[in-house]
Amino acid sequence: MAKKKKNNSDSWFISFLKSLLPSGKPKWLSWVSILFSLWLILYPEPREPLFVAVLILPLFGLIINRFLFTNFESLLLIKVDSGKESFSIANFILFPGIALIIRCFAYDCASFLKVFEIGTIGFILLLAVIFAIYGFIKKDNTDKLGIYLFIIPAIALYSYSAIYVINCEFDNSKPLIFNTKAIGKYSTTGKNSGYYITVNGWKNHKDSVDVKVSSSKYYSLKIGQQIKVEYWNGLLAIPWYDYDLD
Repeated sequence: MAKKKKNNSDSWFISFLKSLLPSGKPKWLSWVSILFSLWLILYPEPREPLFVAVLILPLFGLIINRFLFTNFESLLLIKVDSGKESFSIANFILFPGIALIIRCFAYDCASFLKVFEIGTIGFILLLAVIFAIYGFIKKDNTDKLGIYLFIIPAIALYSYSAIYVINCEFDNSKPLIFNTKAIGKYSTTGKNSGYYITVNGWKNHKDSVDVKVSSSKYYSLKIGQQIKVEYWNGLLAIPWYDYDLD
């Protein structure tokens, strides 16, 4: 009795997804990732929904990409033209990572060691999930090391920046309040022009620090004026702080 031939055709869901991806490249996902990432960098409003969207785009992209491609290499080798491979890290990982790392500079970190410790945990967990669903690079791929060196740093960039942004942006705890004072101010000209207030050290931060401010705040604030420091423990136990100059 002849064996019934197995039907290897894609499911309707996979076929639908592939119909959205001309030439096998997730163009719409790339453009959505670029658009939302630029939005977050240039004008982060509405704040929380936009942060959530940029945070989940790489995870959503990994799921969609897994439906269409079965190997780890697909995160890098996402386009083939006329038999020539085009190397490009998937935009749905790279651009959100860049946008999030830029937004990280809006928060003053009180412990870079904590960022490293908790960020590394997040990075390892995400990497474990990716290898679990994609597997490792095929043994016969001669570019194995190069592919890992391209993809893993992009995943690390997203992981560490996402952990820190989640820790600060979604920290709704009540901050501790410390008082310090302005001990100096100066302005710079040229390419990196700006206005800065030098703030004296405080309990959890012994060294003085230069804080960039608007021109109006620069001229209105007086040397010796009291400045309030708001200190948060962080949603993920990474302490951070902010200066209240109002």
